[in-house]
Amino acid sequence: GLSRLRLRDGIAMEFERLSFTLSNHDVELHEVRIDGSLVNAGVMKARPRPLPPDAHETDVISGEWQSVMASGLMVDDLIQSQNIIADTIIVNGLVLDVVRDKRLEDPEPVEKDFAISDLIANSGIAADIIRLRDGSVWYAERSETTGEEGSIWFDQLDAEIRNPDAQLFEFNARARVYGQAPIAVAYEKTDASSFHMEVDVGGM
Repeated sequence: GLSRLRLRDGIAMEFERLSFTLSNHDVELHEVRIDGSLVNAGVMKARPRPLPPDAHETDVISGEWQSVMASGLMVDDLIQSQNIIADTIIVNGLVLDVVRDKRLEDPEPVEKDFAISDLIANSGIAADIIRLRDGSVWYAERSETTGEEGSIWFDQLDAEIRNPDAQLFEFNARARVYGQAPIAVAYEKTDASSFHMEVDVGGM
């Protein structure tokens, strides 16, 4: 739903707040402005719905961002199929919390994407450039034997992804592990079946 829709000169649509359900998440999106193929949005919060009683082991993801800008966005594709197709996407203040409970039953084995480029290409997002600024990622697992939780997190995350849906894929990122050790990652897909990745810890 939305709390207000306004039409003004130079702005095709402006939404004060949107709330909807997407991929088992309740999503709130604030201050959305659509002007042709240029979209700006403010704070977004996505909260997962509770797992069903018979749920299998999976990643439960919560997320938010402070703002996002997408240029060259194909609005029709976004509305009709929930696919994000754009020239450039810039996300500020992205926060991802990922939790996996190993005590749940294993899911049925399926073929999974391995390369980073394949994961992004199959996520419904296609853009020439994706930039992440000042983000953070927190990942936790609950042990199937002890029930205790272990976690790792990255903050001060800055990243740039180029050609995520193409054969020539590049990913560069810098962050800090546990808020302390700097880490830099450079990833390049060299052909359909191979890639090159460099990881530098403490040498930024």
